[in-house]
Amino acid sequence: MTHLKEKKQSLRIQLLIPICLLLITQMALIFISIFASGLLGRLDESAAQVLGRTVQSRRDYLQYDMVNKWRETGDTVSQLDALYANSGQNAASLSSDANAYTDYLRQATPMLISMMRTNAVSGAFIILRGGPLPADPAKDSLTGIYIRDRDPSSVYNSDNKDLLFERAPVDVVTQTGITTDSYWTPKFTLSEDNADHRYFYNPYRAALENKGLSDTDLAYWSPAYHLNEEDNAISIAYSVPLIADDGTLYGVLGVEILTDYLIKQLPTEEITDNGSAYCLAIQPKGDGPYQAVAVNSTNYQLTQDTLREFNLQPSRYEKCSFLTGLQNTSQMVAATGKLSLYNRNAPFSDEQWVLMAIEPKTTLSSLSWNTGLTLAIIVGTIFIVSIIATIIITKRLIAPVSKLEKEVRTGISAGTPVPLTATGISELDSLAQGVEALNREVMRTAGKLTHLLKMSSINLGAFELDEDLEKILFVSDDFFDVFGEKNLSAQNMDYHTFLHRLNAFEPYALPKTIKDAPQQKERVYEIPKEDGTLWIRVQVEMQNNLITGFVEDISLEWRELRQMEYERNHDVLTGLMNRRAFLERFHNIFTDGTLEKDKYAALIMLDLDNLKYVNDSFGHEAGDVYIRTAATQLLAGSPADALVARMSGDEFILFFYNLADMVTLRTAVSNLEENVQGQCVILPEGKGHTLHMSAGVAIYPTHSCEGNSLIRYADFAMYQGKKGIKGCFTYFDSSIYDEAHRP
Repeated sequence: MTHLKEKKQSLRIQLLIPICLLLITQMALIFISIFASGLLGRLDESAAQVLGRTVQSRRDYLQYDMVNKWRETGDTVSQLDALYANSGQNAASLSSDANAYTDYLRQATPMLISMMRTNAVSGAFIILRGGPLPADPAKDSLTGIYIRDRDPSSVYNSDNKDLLFERAPVDVVTQTGITTDSYWTPKFTLSEDNADHRYFYNPYRAALENKGLSDTDLAYWSPAYHLNEEDNAISIAYSVPLIADDGTLYGVLGVEILTDYLIKQLPTEEITDNGSAYCLAIQPKGDGPYQAVAVNSTNYQLTQDTLREFNLQPSRYEKCSFLTGLQNTSQMVAATGKLSLYNRNAPFSDEQWVLMAIEPKTTLSSLSWNTGLTLAIIVGTIFIVSIIATIIITKRLIAPVSKLEKEVRTGISAGTPVPLTATGISELDSLAQGVEALNREVMRTAGKLTHLLKMSSINLGAFELDEDLEKILFVSDDFFDVFGEKNLSAQNMDYHTFLHRLNAFEPYALPKTIKDAPQQKERVYEIPKEDGTLWIRVQVEMQNNLITGFVEDISLEWRELRQMEYERNHDVLTGLMNRRAFLERFHNIFTDGTLEKDKYAALIMLDLDNLKYVNDSFGHEAGDVYIRTAATQLLAGSPADALVARMSGDEFILFFYNLADMVTLRTAVSNLEENVQGQCVILPEGKGHTLHMSAGVAIYPTHSCEGNSLIRYADFAMYQGKKGIKGCFTYFDSSIYDEAHRP
């Protein structure tokens, strides 16, 4: 009896010590799990990805404005060329004869104003000049006009009172009635060795040195410059050379965007309100330091001056880089988005414009830091509260019945066999023994199922939940291993955590596989992993408040299915789409709204010339090389979204769609022809053969708005071309077609 009393008296100590040790172990495991799982690092990476997506989205908006809105000068160039042709002047007399240039500039002024209004830019200019540039840089006094609207986003006045002349001859100012700015001068005083004057000299010299290129290929985006040294206004400009129909270079046309207006398009609120900045920068040589063009910043360390010249250094974040070369600033990170402003072979294509979202590294890491601090506070608070609660509860758990009830409930909550301490009371000890035996039997049964799942050659998992009790009745070992989560264990999870973890995979569910019935659910998840994609089938059945689930790794089955689909839709030799896949996608473009009604498209049917000669002369292996080379050149010369397919042995078909206008369409077709014709094919044994293809081109909607008709017209044009000279691209001619099909 004395022994039992001593045991009862020491119960609080016997409970308090192991419970405290258990709490300490749990807290340590929580911290170890957090750091071992890389959670905080993933939060940083997630923040970097969000910053990257933000700058990519803003880059797309800015690039759309710069490419499709601000630089739309084509109509104005045509009008000015016509005005030049009708003037009866040559380039030299137009730029030097006062009467001639006054009349020309007076008539050109409304054209520039119209272009400014349409393009929503803050300025426009024409600078007239004839003849070559001097070998040594010298000051030029040139005639022209420069009009500025300091707020193009506001409603403009029909009487042009919102406009100011920055440069214009006196007679033009008098005749047009437009007010002059306080920094107005009648002429441009320019020098080629002045960086602020690149907006004129760069496109002008490019036109002199690159005869035959179009004005759009010779166009130039000028970085930040001051028009007037006394004026604080900073601008960028898009300028194109003015080239008459006879090839005469007689000046430069340009549009101006004030950086004050530009930075309004770069709101820092979408990055963060804690010391961030948007920086539009240029990399002049494509691989050198960056130079800031326009900066919108809420950080005093990030200004036009501090970002005058800097470099980017790779960081541990996939979407961000570190800024280097800055003076007296904390460490900064930047997500970048490159702007495509020049054609690939244009004279200034090596100048790379980049939009950057910049913020301090501490800001990027603030989420992980705050999360870590919050977790530490929560875990510490839980630990302290748990210790206090344990002491209080232990003091009250003196009665043997209360002790046994607590131990039994602890065992049920843990879902694992828990040996119950003997109380010295026979009835309670017998009950404890019965509970232990029952618990062992339940675990033995669960262990059998787990063992069977492990023995299976298929990666499987299963679980059973009680919805009323909100309790996990059973979950197989390594359940989340099926989902590729090797570091995630379901054994110690509670009901809600387990459901939360399971529902976290819902965004990966393939829509076509989702089946939801009142008592049964089924779906397939497509989960990307570093070492490949997993496809997991999940089946859940609900009955009498019990939720039973079964998961299965079906990745091998789905990979085989994807491979079969690929082989069905692609040509084995070239890897291009085959005839069936092309026609299906081609007709879908006409029916699903992909093809925009106000855009142009080209259907190009091509025939590989001399394939029979190559096969007969060098063998079929050489013929295969000839075909594959043709396919490679067709892909390389086509727009990224074009459809490119092999129809049969020596026939290919291409579809360029959603092209802005006929000029863009013909340029795309010309680029394709240049990329294909005359390429040297290295045949087996080192022999070379020139690649030639005959092609027919049918245009949507010029020739037809119906897909089958475009194919028929392109095929007709191709064979019409082959009747003449092989190896040429022939556009469909409806008059020849009608004549050929006349009864």
